[in-house]
Amino acid sequence: MPERAKAPPRTETAPPPRQPWPAFAEVSAWPALNAAAFRSRGHLVRPGFVDVRISAPAREAYLELVTDTVLPEGTTVALFFTDESRQQRGPVFVMEKNGSSWRYFGADRDGLIDPAFDPQRCANCHEGATADGVFGLPRGTEAAPAAPAAGG
Repeated sequence: MPERAKAPPRTETAPPPRQPWPAFAEVSAWPALNAAAFRSRGHLVRPGFVDVRISAPAREAYLELVTDTVLPEGTTVALFFTDESRQQRGPVFVMEKNGSSWRYFGADRDGLIDPAFDPQRCANCHEGATADGVFGLPRGTEAAPAAPAAGG
């Protein structure tokens, strides 16, 4: 019986190290737009509820979103996944606006960027968003009161 050729040994390639998202601490401290965590309808992530955090200059426009709304340059929108009671932390999905386009990425609960995250999946869905690539809060979701301005 002829000897079979051996397959080359598998070399396990370690995944690239996760890099910290530099703005994680700052964005984590922003107030949630929603008064209570709401169930995410478009993201199949566990835990399945989210808090939306958005940079202050875009807050009002996001809360009053209509089809021709354009969010300001430099806007950051972050979905912080949690459970309904906000006790369990999950991943964070982020959109950062640069010009008229968005950069999408995901981070773990500690703010380390996930190198396996597929931003094209985000872009494909967000092309059909309500306005400027975003969907806004779901109907019936109560907005949280605005945080007082710094220094006042």
